[in-house]
Amino acid sequence: MFTAFTDPAVLAQWFWPQRFGTRIELDLRPGGAFSIRADGLPAGQEMGVSGTYQDVESPGRLAMSWQWSGDSVVSHVAIELSETRTEVVVTHSANPSTA
Repeated sequence: MFTAFTDPAVLAQWFWPQRFGTRIELDLRPGGAFSIRADGLPAGQEMGVSGTYQDVESPGRLAMSWQWSGDSVVSHVAIELSETRTEVVVTHSANPSTA
C-alpha cells in the first residue's frame, strides 16, 4: 500500500482520471517537496497540488503539507498504513495572511 502513495507510476493510476495527464514529482524525505499536476486540461485551466513531506516512514506513515494550485489554504495530511487498514487524516488550517 505504501507504493500507492510513493511510486509516481502507481500514484498516477488512481490519483485522478487518466485523461487529465498526470505529472508527478516526489522527493520522498522529510523536508522534500512533492507536486502532482494535471497536464491534459484545456488551455488556461490548471489543477494540481503540492506540499512538503514532514514524515516519511516506510511502510507505515506519510505526513505532509497539502496546497491546491491557486489556493492560499494549506492543509496537513497524515496517512497511516498497515497490512489490514489505511487511515487518512486531513487537517485544514487557514493561512494567517488570509484570515
